[in-house]
Amino acid sequence: MLDEGSRRLSRRDLLGCAAVALVSFLLLYGEARGLFALAAPQSRTPEEVLRECPANPPAKIVMVSPGEPGEPMVISGTIYGADGRTPLEGARLYVYHTDARGYYNPDGRMGPHPRLRGWMKTGADGRYEFRTIKPAPYPGRIIPAHIHPTVDGPGYPARWIAEYWFEGDPYLKSEDIAKNAGLGSFSAIVKLQRDTAGVLRGLRDIRLTR
Repeated sequence: MLDEGSRRLSRRDLLGCAAVALVSFLLLYGEARGLFALAAPQSRTPEEVLRECPANPPAKIVMVSPGEPGEPMVISGTIYGADGRTPLEGARLYVYHTDARGYYNPDGRMGPHPRLRGWMKTGADGRYEFRTIKPAPYPGRIIPAHIHPTVDGPGYPARWIAEYWFEGDPYLKSEDIAKNAGLGSFSAIVKLQRDTAGVLRGLRDIRLTR
């Protein structure tokens, strides 16, 4: 038979175990929420993604409504052919990203389609532009905030290319910074500057290879 001291110790141990279990549950729940957001673009092939592209999307698009929470942001650039100098007409670019909370959809799940997404098709000048908000990183993760791009063009098969990242992001890896150093406007790490209206603007050119 347990004495009173042993019974008090058992109750204390039980409460401690319950507290540990609760904390573990909350951590796992948060991790799961983050994993929902981490559903990769590789869940569909680049060809499948671009097959959904409208017949003739514009080169400049607006991906968000005026009331979308977050910092307004405009990303633009030119898509070039393999020589990196000839603008590519008819290139298609699909982009998607998280919202200002770090989720692709309000319930935190990826779902069949992310909420903030859009397609562009370049004209003779190869230019593209999308107006959106700056995405937030995944909650509870240490992955940089980013934008997923998929692209193709006449004579160039559909492919994923490096994500758009943002200069100064604390989660950027040193090796990724080093890999993009010296690439100029072709760098996947975009430098954002605020214009007079308070909108963040960044430039990224894209060179396709066969």
